[in-house]
Amino acid sequence: AHGERFLAFGLGTAIPTMPFNRADYYVGTPATANPNCAPGTGTLFKNVIGDTASPYALIDCVANMQVVFRLDTNLDGIPDQTVNDISGLDAYAVKTQVKEVHIYILAHEGRKDPGFTSELASSSTTVGPSASLGTTVDLAALDTSTGTAWKNYRWKITKLVVKPKSFY
Repeated sequence: AHGERFLAFGLGTAIPTMPFNRADYYVGTPATANPNCAPGTGTLFKNVIGDTASPYALIDCVANMQVVFRLDTNLDGIPDQTVNDISGLDAYAVKTQVKEVHIYILAHEGRKDPGFTSELASSSTTVGPSASLGTTVDLAALDTSTGTAWKNYRWKITKLVVKPKSFY
């Protein structure tokens, strides 16, 4: 299609020890925290291997991020398993089996608003498709100064679905 770009490279007979053009995404504490963020939240960073300008700050006020993978374990083209850990797969299995990557990000929009009350029924919220494949975050525990401050932020779980392309 017009405008699509592809990167092709050869490995020869070498078994790769890490993906090429690898980027790590993680929630961390920035050198200078955004004063509008709830206590206990961090920043979603992207760190590109070999890029001396990394890491890049992507999203402020992030309480949690979870990633799950939809795998095609029988290679029929249809995902048949959902897991949150693919560390046991070699590079070939990752390339052939990972059909979808689901990313869940719990963050809040804007600053604390004392006139706003969150729609969330409780401070305990699951980030991910289920408790077994995600994590439960207690928003009240982020700010230890008061148990109800979490209600004054506009919390939102954003879900991104990425479908990797494979040339096998």
